[in-house]
Formats: sequence, C-alpha cells, structure tokens
Amino acid sequence: MGHAAADADCAGIGFGADRPRIGPNAVNRIAETLKLRFGALACDQVFSAAGLLHHLRNPPRRMVPHEDVAQLHAALARELAPDKARLVGAAAGASDRILPARQPHPEAGADRAGSAAGAD
Repeated sequence: MGHAAADADCAGIGFGADRPRIGPNAVNRIAETLKLRFGALACDQVFSAAGLLHHLRNPPRRMVPHEDVAQLHAALARELAPDKARLVGAAAGASDRILPARQPHPEAGADRAGSAAGAD
C-alpha cells in the first residue's frame, strides 16, 4: 500500500472505511517505547517484521486499522523475547488483552464503541 493509500485509509475514506479502527497511540507508543528501551534498530526490526514501516516513518495522527495493531503485536511477540515484549506492551500502555478489549462488541452499542475508540 502506498503512502497516499495509507493516508486515505487512515482518514476513514476509500477502501478501508468499514474496518475496525484503533487510536494512533496504539502504534505511536509502541514505537516510542521500543526506541527508548531497545534503540532505533530494534524498533525498525519490529515495524519491518510487521510490515508497518510506513507508520514508523510517518507516525499516524488518525485512527489506524485494527489489523495494523494486531500485526504489530504479533511482530513484538516474534521479534522480542517474551519478557521484553511484555515490557514494551506494559510501558506503552498496552496489555495482553488490548486487542480484544478494543474491539467493539455488537451488544455493547455505539456508546461503548465510541469510548473504546477514543481511549488512546
């Protein structure tokens, strides 16, 4: 996906408008924490493994697709030792339950989905 397509997708228009989204801090805090704790090289490695270097080079300012955050968490688990991955998640304000907790539940209604989306 090119940068223009990624920008359109993050803006909630175009081909990805109906996909679940998460606030940009779900990506940005992980990048900041990786750089601070393990350096820029480790951060590049994790974001590259997730296929999300575009988010690292141009930090998102708008909601991002849920799939991006899922890919980032999967890359953390693959690329870092378990204790380091947990440390990054905790320091970034994430937890092992972040992904399921942020998905709107159909029975919860619009209020819950709106408050979960604005949590970042």
